[in-house]
Amino acid sequence: MESRAMRSKVDKETHRKTKFKRSRNGCLTCKKRKKKCDETQPFCNNCKKSKRQCEGFARRYKFQRHDKLEADADADADADAGDDAGDVDNNDGESGAKADGVKMGASANGEKADVKDLNLNFDGLNRFVLPIIPIGSFLEEYCIDLQTTQDEENFILKNFFEFSSKICEVQPTLKWTQVILKHGDFELAKCCIMALSYIHLELNAKGAYYIDKIVEYLFQYINQYPDLLHSDYDVSCHKVPSKVLYFNSMKNLLNTDEKKNLEQINKYSILLLVYVFLLGSCLDSGRASISRVFLRVGSIISQNLKHEVVNKNNENYEIIQASKKLVYQLKYTDALMAITSADCRLPLFEVNWMEFNDPGDNTIFEIMGCPAEIIECISKIAVLKHELTHIKNGNNGDNGNNGNNGNNRYNKVEKMEFYNDIKQRLVNYRDYMPLKRYSSESLLSLKVVKCWTIAIHISLLNATKIENYKIIICNLVVEFFDILKQLQHPNVTTIQMVWVISTIGCECNKNSEYQKVIIDFLDQIYFVFKVGNVKTLKRILQNIWDSQTSWESVLQGKEWLESGVEFIII
Repeated sequence: MESRAMRSKVDKETHRKTKFKRSRNGCLTCKKRKKKCDETQPFCNNCKKSKRQCEGFARRYKFQRHDKLEADADADADADAGDDAGDVDNNDGESGAKADGVKMGASANGEKADVKDLNLNFDGLNRFVLPIIPIGSFLEEYCIDLQTTQDEENFILKNFFEFSSKICEVQPTLKWTQVILKHGDFELAKCCIMALSYIHLELNAKGAYYIDKIVEYLFQYINQYPDLLHSDYDVSCHKVPSKVLYFNSMKNLLNTDEKKNLEQINKYSILLLVYVFLLGSCLDSGRASISRVFLRVGSIISQNLKHEVVNKNNENYEIIQASKKLVYQLKYTDALMAITSADCRLPLFEVNWMEFNDPGDNTIFEIMGCPAEIIECISKIAVLKHELTHIKNGNNGDNGNNGNNGNNRYNKVEKMEFYNDIKQRLVNYRDYMPLKRYSSESLLSLKVVKCWTIAIHISLLNATKIENYKIIICNLVVEFFDILKQLQHPNVTTIQMVWVISTIGCECNKNSEYQKVIIDFLDQIYFVFKVGNVKTLKRILQNIWDSQTSWESVLQGKEWLESGVEFIII
């Protein structure tokens, strides 16, 4: 009896000691084997000695990740991801070319579409063919479980409000989550939040599923306003969300004020869905194939909002102001996408920003970190590039919808006048900044806006090609990198400089030192914010530097314009 009791005591003591010897911070393989890990990164020595595959030190989620599935689908586009210094997990590595959530949705004819055979014509927005994969069939084929447990849902929502919202709302002034929860549909708000949070966590299969639901909502809301989309496109085959059906059935029972309020809420919902669609594409990989259709819808709604003058006591005041803020963000996105488009398209929104902006209103600066007067220059340069390009190609066609008929004849004097007008506005950027007392924050804002003006000035020089423009560009690039050294830590202001970095990067073809600074800066942004379009931008710039080609040449390739895909550079 004593010996049995003694053995039991020894066994318990041994179990206690071995229990506390197990590492809680070791690699995943050692954890599974319940062995102590020596914690040598990226792969532990225990696994190497025993000839086992070390699964790395990445965090395991309680629910399944599907990155490997999507990485296999686009392995060629992500061949460089395995060389990144930060890759420590073979199974859960970063996926540069993720399953493209923006290409997923319910197709208009209910059949599968082949992504490799896309052929969109961007010459006219009315001739868009939507290359959308039916998400249900895609997920059923791979047997992906879309059921969400309560714990998983809580984790996803918590991740959004603690981390993703810092990027997705860009600046606190948007407050779109609060507005849609207060005035709109709870399920719609939840769908937007879940989509962005899943994509930000790189759980792309489920993110694509929620993006698909967003597209369904969007087309059904658009269907209520026939003027927003070309009549040739049939959206009647899309599923109708229950909330939309309820709104439609209740219209006849509402009085005039209630109908107007409902209309404002619906149009705000459309703007929000367009914004979330673009933002989800940006978080994913920056690639989108139907963004121009949705931006055009937003531009038509903005025409009505421009003339809305509502008293602060009016019940529609909050929703109209919130809609205007979303329009600012969409105009800004459209301007950047227009100036970087491979086919030099026109902006879809109106070029003149100041007609839309209320006097003394600093909302645009608060949302984008740059004054409206400066952002307006980007739209005007995009118009100039379009007209000069189409003169050269002998094509006067217009693929925009902003009413810019313009005179497609720029002689040397007219180009010089245009250059001087824009340049003077860029030089006077301090006059457009909000009046603030001196502080470290205001100094940072000035430096960031200065970076914007340099990038816009370089775009202006490349468009007008005035005398000695290449020498001026070289001087501006040197000045930019001197300022960039002072912007060491990425924040919500510097993350908006993705277009600025791309413009400067295109001028660094022969300077390896500047190229390294650009890559390091983009790596810092990605490390802090995990935005997918930053990784895509790195690949584009590397392609430009390696092949000594231009931005337009890369984006005109088979992977981009030939497949009807645009780069979202926000």
